[in-house]
Parts: sequence; structure tokens; C-alpha cells
Amino acid sequence: MFGYASAFVNGNMFRRTFKDSIVVRLAEVDRAALLKLKGGRSFEPMPGRPMKEYAVVPPSIVAKPKELGRGSNVTHRYGLTAAPKARRRQTAREEDGRHEAGTEEAATRKR
Repeated sequence: MFGYASAFVNGNMFRRTFKDSIVVRLAEVDRAALLKLKGGRSFEPMPGRPMKEYAVVPPSIVAKPKELGRGSNVTHRYGLTAAPKARRRQTAREEDGRHEAGTEEAATRKR
């Protein structure tokens, strides 16, 4: 998403990186607690456009691997509560293994 690494469960994103931050999807009570910490804030990929349920992990937590790991488990469990997203249907080209995004041929077709 947005060109950064993301973690998904059942098709739902629950954790990701964005620029130099770690962003997590949390239940309301957990998100409120995170936002109270120094450096915690809502995730806005564009100013004024917050993503519902997502917050930026404060640097103080990022610096503590054990605490960050516990938080990762919380975000994963919350991600499991969301309804699974339907898988998108693959095209015949993707099924054949012929689709390679980023190739010169693919770029030419898009023009």
C-alpha cells in the first residue's frame, strides 16, 4: 500500500510501514490508549485525510522490540476480527504466469 510494506490477514491490512513510521490498525480502546502516548497520532497518509482505525506507533515503542512485538500481536488479533475480504479474480494472463508488472512490455501496454 502506498509503496510501503504491509501485513494482511484474511485480506485486511492490520500493520504497515509508511515513510519512517509503523502504522497499526487497532480496536477503539487500544487506539485511544496508543494516542495518549507521547508521539502517538492518528494515521493521515495525506494531511486532513485520516484512515479510520489506524494510528502511528510512537518512537518510544518502536525502540523497544519486546513492546513492539506485543503490540503486533494485538494488531494481528484485531485484524482477525474483520470479515475476510473476497479474493479478486485472477486474469488468464496472471494464471498463466505471463503477467509481470513493472516490465517494459507491461508499461507499454498501459500507455
